Amino acid sequence: MPKPGLNFPLFHLAPKARSIAEGLIATGRGSELCLTDSYVRLRAKAGGFYWISFDGRRLLRGDEVSEAEPLQPKFADAMSKAAEGMVGRNRPDPAG
Repeated sequence: MPKPGLNFPLFHLAPKARSIAEGLIATGRGSELCLTDSYVRLRAKAGGFYWISFDGRRLLRGDEVSEAEPLQPKFADAMSKAAEGMVGRNRPDPAG
């Protein structure tokens, strides 16, 4: 069984969603990636979860997606840029 993380074939994710997830993991803010019906879920270091829509247009934070609060677009952009900064480097293993 594969380890949870970005090692899964995430062919149905938009590049924006993938880069946000990679940025959250690279910065240590998120871990334990899991796919749901329409979101990528990452455990937040400070508690709760990050929820990223498959198209990358929504980044939420909360225990359940139905009750999660949207995060500011600038935060999602910063996480994407953090992932871009990891290009060519060894990315951290999301499974720990």
